[in-house]
Amino acid sequence: MFPEEFSQFWAIYDSSFPVDEKRDKQTQRRLLTNNKYKIIPYYNNGKMVGFIALWILGDIVFLEHLAIKKEFRGKGYGTKILKDVKRRFPGRLVLEVEPPKDETTIRRIKFYKKAGFHLNEHHYVQPPLGRNKKPVTLKIMSYPNLIPSEEFDYLVRYIHNNIEHA
Repeated sequence: MFPEEFSQFWAIYDSSFPVDEKRDKQTQRRLLTNNKYKIIPYYNNGKMVGFIALWILGDIVFLEHLAIKKEFRGKGYGTKILKDVKRRFPGRLVLEVEPPKDETTIRRIKFYKKAGFHLNEHHYVQPPLGRNKKPVTLKIMSYPNLIPSEEFDYLVRYIHNNIEHA
């Protein structure tokens, strides 16, 4: 990722997620050297409209962050990005969402459901994404199927053991 791309990415990333659900700039920049981690930017007329950041973990792809720049939201870019990711990475996709507690979180879950993801009802806590960050209670969504309860804990441990949280 070129420096000007990282600046555009960072502006979208930093403004799109709560403090405990994102990394600091230095850690995020360092992750670019990890061959399991990818940030895929998406453009329209030369302007970055959004991105997806993901971890390629064998036959599982963990979609860590998806964000669309504020002025481009509601124009179908998120749907296009998810279609592209499903095409590029056939197989199991896993992502985290905030539990359904208000209009925004419910709308986000509906967006992912419309894209074919399933909301898993198992208890899940995201580990802290750095020093001075708190763990966050979230939900796991998965594509193309729900995660069976007997697999869930193993899958979560596998993901957490294979991605960098600090």
